[in-house]
Amino acid sequence: MGQIDLEAILNHIVDENWTDWHKITLLGHSAGGHLVGLCRSINKIKNIIFISSGTCTWRLYSIKQWPKMWFAWYLMVPIVSKVLGYVPGKFGVGHDLPKGVALDWKNWSTNKDYLFSDASLVDVYYHKYKGKIHAIGFSDDVSFSPKKTIDDLMKHFPNAKKSTLIFHPEEFKQNKIGHFGFFKQHNQNAWTEVILKNLN
Repeated sequence: MGQIDLEAILNHIVDENWTDWHKITLLGHSAGGHLVGLCRSINKIKNIIFISSGTCTWRLYSIKQWPKMWFAWYLMVPIVSKVLGYVPGKFGVGHDLPKGVALDWKNWSTNKDYLFSDASLVDVYYHKYKGKIHAIGFSDDVSFSPKKTIDDLMKHFPNAKKSTLIFHPEEFKQNKIGHFGFFKQHNQNAWTEVILKNLN
């Protein structure tokens, strides 16, 4: 996604004269954030906002999460993807994942250096990015992107101008937000509070 899809989309937007590179704000949620450093043109963008985006190395999660993650990576994902040919979203991953994507995610997450240990990813641009990155997380996002994973991802952008904000659901008058709740309609006030304030 980062190497080919994102690169193609961004260039298409600019080539069609829909906007200029310096006017683009890239918003990435979860994998949509941590894969941006695979995009060759990423340094042409001045502003990036990450929503619940961190590395997924399982040792960075609370010890309470370890049994669940061990089961997911070493049993559920390999078995389900082999039997069904994909991993259904109802297994807790948010949406259906093709077999190859699920196994890449499994391999990265069981390595202490996540995707940065993948020798097949030769061309990466994390260290070259010099724009702004605003990383947004939520205190109750314990199963996907707790703060330690967000901080770990940000370390791989050493030359960026970085900021990290962790919000509590109560700040938006919600009982929970977690990993996916930010995008639900009832959280429109969160969009205004978080996104608009981080556009510049």
